[in-house]
Amino acid sequence: MPVASERPVLRRFAAAAAAVVIASAVTVLPSIDGEFLNWDDDRFVVNNPYVDGLSGENLAWAFGATRFESYQPLHMVSYMIDGSLWPGSPALYRVHSLVLYLASLVLLLALLCRLGFGTIEAGLGTLLFALAPFHAESVAWISGRKDVLALVFSLAAWHLHLSRGGSARRRAFRIAGSVALFACALLSKSAAMVVPVMMLAADVGLAGVRPRRALARVAPCLLLAIGAGVAVVTLWSGSELIRPDFDEGALGRAGLVGWSLFHYLGTLAWPFRLSPLYADPAAGDLLLGGVGALVCLAVCAAALAIAARRGLLVRGPLVALVWFAAGIAPFLNTVPLYYLVADRYLLFPSLGLALAAALVANALLRARRLDRRVIGGAGLLLLAAAWGMGRVDECRSWRDSRSLWTHAVAREPDAFFARLKLAETLREADDPAGAADQYRQARRIDPGSRLALTGLFWSELLADPDAEHLSEREVERLVLRFAGSLDNGRSLQRLAAWLRGQGFARAAEVVLLRLEHDSGTGKSDRKKE
Repeated sequence: MPVASERPVLRRFAAAAAAVVIASAVTVLPSIDGEFLNWDDDRFVVNNPYVDGLSGENLAWAFGATRFESYQPLHMVSYMIDGSLWPGSPALYRVHSLVLYLASLVLLLALLCRLGFGTIEAGLGTLLFALAPFHAESVAWISGRKDVLALVFSLAAWHLHLSRGGSARRRAFRIAGSVALFACALLSKSAAMVVPVMMLAADVGLAGVRPRRALARVAPCLLLAIGAGVAVVTLWSGSELIRPDFDEGALGRAGLVGWSLFHYLGTLAWPFRLSPLYADPAAGDLLLGGVGALVCLAVCAAALAIAARRGLLVRGPLVALVWFAAGIAPFLNTVPLYYLVADRYLLFPSLGLALAAALVANALLRARRLDRRVIGGAGLLLLAAAWGMGRVDECRSWRDSRSLWTHAVAREPDAFFARLKLAETLREADDPAGAADQYRQARRIDPGSRLALTGLFWSELLADPDAEHLSEREVERLVLRFAGSLDNGRSLQRLAAWLRGQGFARAAEVVLLRLEHDSGTGKSDRKKE
């Protein structure tokens, strides 16, 4: 039983936690009754027999090797729990992800309180984190659960890390528990490798622990994080995620890092035009990004130097900056993996935003003038409300595949992948005319795409009300209408193989006839020469 003096504190904490949880849950509700999506949900869950329930065979599959270009076995195990409890119910899969996210909010609120903030300041900081629009992807997308799962394990490990006192045996158990929970975070998603750096910054900057002692405390988790970082780079070195077409040397890499950083800063400044797609640098972005990164670093270094010389270097804001910088570092493309950025990668960096908001709220509560406190508090609440409305809009787009890809195309009209996926979705929804239009747009962006070409052919074929009664010659005419743009035998062979793999054997034979015809014509021409 808590003593009487602790009860008001617990009541305030419970009230703050309830407010944050309810506000966040309301913004996600538009996506709860959604479907499985045709972006990773199909291959992770729907068409994956290994996640239909918890069993020794399924667990061995999850932990036995890399799956889906990564090693995240606990991510797969979470789907096995769904498969055991509510197989085939996308709504309950989504509820599972939401519950994990809400648990992370309670853990974050408790963490900020343990780091010295009052319930109001910690509550406002957690509220902004809870309503961030760029978290919609991690919460509303079933396949994005790995991010939230890693966050829950990381925050739980952090709490054990902060526990002090007791016997030497209890301290040893807490350290072992913290390391075990952090290992679970890494087995959910390797992005958790940034957490030990955040722990270290908080110990030194907020708790006042001496750097050497703080480093000794966080050393086990830090070593795990370093090992995970090396493993990720090694694992991906031979995967399809690598972008071999990027080879611009150190200068090009610096420009890429700068472009990535400014993309994320732009998303934070205006998080109301999010896209579910990865972003790629356009022509000229790398040069501007490199120059911008150098200017940004120079300004930050000068500001820190001036603040340190004048004694104005405040530890709290510096810790918030370190949290954000550490969280975003793995996604700045410093290592030559795939040079892409995505909005969901802001989940761990936004822990720094939560800390910054708590610091601002703390400064407002200490302000002497009442008008400043009122105006500042109202500003934070208005920002939270605006973010919440943006989050609702984002979550609506994650209800079903058609909404998702329509949203993606509206945000990025020249994104080839979005056009292709929307066309595929429309074709499966018995809208061949709409699918054909999207396949044409995809071919406009990438004229040589085999997928767009064959998709366009079949959409046009399905759009024909007499398609089932077409003669062999009519089928050949339709195939050649689109296959005629492929001017080499290898492309035609790939087209035939793809059609056969999709179950279109008759069309594949027509393409092969065209290939034989072209080969014969070529031989005749060479004989004449």
